[in-house]
Amino acid sequence: LIVGDSMGEFSGTALASFCKGSTVKNAAVGGTTAVQWTSGDLMDHIGSDTCGGTPDYVWLSVGGNDNFEAQCGASAEDLAAKITASINAVKAKAPSAKILMTGYCMPISPESEDSTCNSPAKFSVLLDAVKLAANADSDVILVDSTAACGGSTTAWSKAGYFQDAIHLNNRGYCK
Repeated sequence: LIVGDSMGEFSGTALASFCKGSTVKNAAVGGTTAVQWTSGDLMDHIGSDTCGGTPDYVWLSVGGNDNFEAQCGASAEDLAAKITASINAVKAKAPSAKILMTGYCMPISPESEDSTCNSPAKFSVLLDAVKLAANADSDVILVDSTAACGGSTTAWSKAGYFQDAIHLNNRGYCK
Protein backbone atom coordinates (compact mmCIF):
# COMPACT_ATOMS: atom_id res chain seq x y z
CA LEU A 1 0.00 0.00 0.00
CA ILE A 2 1.36 3.41 -0.95
CA VAL A 3 0.38 6.36 1.25
CA GLY A 4 1.61 9.91 1.55
CA ASP A 5 2.26 12.78 -0.82
CA SER A 6 2.61 13.24 -4.59
CA MET A 7 5.83 11.23 -4.73
CA GLY A 8 3.73 8.25 -3.72
CA GLU A 9 0.64 9.21 -5.72
CA PHE A 10 2.51 9.77 -8.98
CA SER A 11 4.05 6.29 -8.77
CA GLY A 12 0.60 4.83 -9.45
CA THR A 13 0.96 1.08 -9.21
CA ALA A 14 4.29 0.92 -11.07
CA LEU A 15 5.84 -0.87 -8.10
CA ALA A 16 3.93 -3.98 -9.13
CA SER A 17 6.19 -4.20 -12.19
CA PHE A 18 9.31 -4.00 -10.01
CA CYS A 19 7.99 -6.29 -7.26
CA LYS A 20 6.78 -9.30 -9.24
CA GLY A 21 3.88 -11.18 -7.68
CA SER A 22 2.82 -8.29 -5.48
CA THR A 23 -0.45 -6.41 -5.47
CA VAL A 24 0.03 -2.66 -5.17
CA LYS A 25 -2.69 -0.28 -4.01
CA ASN A 26 -2.12 3.46 -4.00
CA ALA A 27 -3.91 5.79 -1.56
CA ALA A 28 -1.32 8.59 -1.68
CA VAL A 29 -2.63 12.12 -2.26
CA GLY A 30 -0.53 14.84 -3.82
CA GLY A 31 -0.14 17.98 -1.74
CA THR A 32 -0.65 16.24 1.59
CA THR A 33 1.63 16.74 4.56
CA ALA A 34 3.00 14.39 7.18
CA VAL A 35 0.62 15.99 9.66
CA GLN A 36 -2.36 15.08 7.46
CA TRP A 37 -1.21 11.45 7.56
CA THR A 38 -1.62 11.27 11.34
CA SER A 39 -5.42 11.22 11.60
CA GLY A 40 -8.63 11.78 9.69
CA ASP A 41 -10.05 10.52 6.43
CA LEU A 42 -6.70 9.81 4.78
CA MET A 43 -5.86 7.26 7.43
CA ASP A 44 -9.12 5.40 6.74
CA HIS A 45 -7.57 4.01 3.54
CA ILE A 46 -5.08 1.94 5.51
CA GLY A 47 -6.60 -1.50 6.06
CA SER A 48 -9.72 -0.74 4.00
CA ASP A 49 -11.18 -3.26 1.56
CA THR A 50 -10.71 -0.72 -1.24
CA CYS A 51 -6.98 -0.71 -0.54
CA GLY A 52 -6.64 -4.47 -0.26
CA GLY A 53 -7.29 -4.96 3.44
CA THR A 54 -4.44 -5.22 5.93
CA PRO A 55 -1.21 -4.43 4.08
CA ASP A 56 2.01 -6.41 4.42
CA TYR A 57 4.05 -3.32 3.49
CA VAL A 58 3.32 0.39 3.52
CA TRP A 59 5.44 2.76 1.44
CA LEU A 60 5.13 6.02 3.37
CA SER A 61 6.19 9.14 1.47
CA VAL A 62 5.81 12.21 3.67
CA GLY A 63 7.69 15.34 4.62
CA GLY A 64 8.16 17.01 1.24
CA ASN A 65 5.14 19.29 1.49
CA ASP A 66 5.88 20.07 5.14
CA ASN A 67 9.31 21.24 3.98
CA PHE A 68 7.84 23.37 1.19
CA GLU A 69 5.21 24.87 3.52
CA ALA A 70 8.07 25.95 5.81
CA GLN A 71 9.85 27.39 2.74
CA CYS A 72 12.81 25.14 3.56
CA GLY A 73 13.19 26.99 6.85
CA ALA A 74 12.31 24.22 9.29
CA SER A 75 14.97 22.27 11.11
CA ALA A 76 15.53 18.60 10.41
CA GLU A 77 14.36 17.88 13.96
CA ASP A 78 11.06 19.76 13.47
CA LEU A 79 10.35 17.97 10.20
CA ALA A 80 11.40 14.63 11.70
CA ALA A 81 8.86 15.09 14.50
CA LYS A 82 6.07 15.47 11.94
CA ILE A 83 7.30 12.50 9.94
CA THR A 84 7.58 10.43 13.14
CA ALA A 85 3.97 11.26 14.01
CA SER A 86 2.84 9.90 10.63
CA ILE A 87 4.97 6.76 11.08
CA ASN A 88 3.31 6.16 14.46
CA ALA A 89 -0.16 6.71 12.98
CA VAL A 90 0.50 4.21 10.18
CA LYS A 91 1.81 1.69 12.71
CA ALA A 92 -1.36 2.13 14.76
CA LYS A 93 -3.55 1.43 11.71
CA ALA A 94 -1.43 -1.45 10.39
CA PRO A 95 0.62 -2.81 13.30
CA SER A 96 1.86 -5.88 11.44
CA ALA A 97 2.90 -4.04 8.26
CA LYS A 98 6.49 -3.22 7.47
CA ILE A 99 6.91 0.48 6.70
CA LEU A 100 9.19 1.45 3.84
CA MET A 101 10.47 4.98 3.40
CA THR A 102 12.61 6.08 0.47
CA GLY A 103 12.93 9.76 1.15
CA TYR A 104 13.29 11.73 -2.04
CA CYS A 105 15.73 11.89 -4.92
CA MET A 106 17.46 15.25 -4.90
CA PRO A 107 15.36 17.36 -7.32
CA ILE A 108 16.72 18.76 -10.58
CA SER A 109 16.13 22.38 -9.58
CA PRO A 110 13.99 24.56 -7.33
CA GLU A 111 10.26 23.95 -7.78
CA SER A 112 9.80 27.51 -9.07
CA GLU A 113 11.92 30.58 -9.80
CA ASP A 114 10.85 32.29 -6.57
CA SER A 115 11.25 29.19 -4.37
CA THR A 116 13.22 29.59 -1.17
CA CYS A 117 14.15 25.92 -1.50
CA ASN A 118 16.73 27.02 -4.04
CA SER A 119 19.76 24.87 -3.32
CA PRO A 120 20.55 21.22 -2.68
CA ALA A 121 21.74 22.19 0.79
CA LYS A 122 18.35 23.67 1.71
CA PHE A 123 16.53 20.64 0.33
CA SER A 124 18.90 18.34 2.25
CA VAL A 125 17.24 19.30 5.53
CA LEU A 126 14.22 17.28 4.38
CA LEU A 127 16.39 14.31 3.50
CA ASP A 128 18.06 14.51 6.92
CA ALA A 129 14.63 14.65 8.59
CA VAL A 130 13.43 11.50 6.81
CA LYS A 131 16.61 9.72 7.90
CA LEU A 132 16.20 10.90 11.51
CA ALA A 133 12.59 9.71 11.70
CA ALA A 134 13.15 6.40 9.92
CA ASN A 135 16.35 5.50 11.76
CA ALA A 136 14.70 6.18 15.13
CA ASP A 137 12.18 3.38 14.54
CA SER A 138 13.36 -0.19 14.07
CA ASP A 139 10.08 -1.05 12.32
CA VAL A 140 10.89 1.30 9.43
CA ILE A 141 12.97 0.23 6.45
CA LEU A 142 14.80 3.20 4.96
CA VAL A 143 16.11 3.14 1.42
CA ASP A 144 17.94 6.43 0.99
CA SER A 145 17.24 7.60 -2.54
CA THR A 146 18.96 10.99 -2.29
CA ALA A 147 21.63 10.12 -4.87
CA ALA A 148 19.63 7.58 -6.90
CA CYS A 149 18.82 10.11 -9.63
CA GLY A 150 22.35 11.52 -9.89
CA GLY A 151 22.11 14.29 -7.30
CA SER A 152 23.66 14.75 -3.89
CA THR A 153 23.53 17.09 -0.93
CA THR A 154 25.62 19.52 -3.00
CA ALA A 155 24.31 18.95 -6.55
CA TRP A 156 20.91 18.75 -8.25
CA SER A 157 19.88 15.49 -9.95
CA LYS A 158 19.79 14.76 -13.66
CA ALA A 159 16.65 15.82 -15.54
CA GLY A 160 16.12 12.46 -17.28
CA TYR A 161 14.57 10.96 -14.15
CA PHE A 162 11.96 13.66 -13.56
CA GLN A 163 8.68 14.81 -15.09
CA ASP A 164 9.15 18.27 -13.56
CA ALA A 165 11.58 19.87 -11.11
CA ILE A 166 10.67 17.63 -8.16
CA HIS A 167 8.49 14.72 -9.33
CA LEU A 168 9.94 11.51 -10.72
CA ASN A 169 8.96 10.01 -14.06
CA ASN A 170 8.75 6.23 -14.57
CA ARG A 171 12.48 6.05 -15.21
CA GLY A 172 13.05 7.79 -11.86
CA TYR A 173 10.75 5.40 -10.01
CA CYS A 174 12.68 2.52 -11.57
CA LYS A 175 15.87 3.84 -9.94
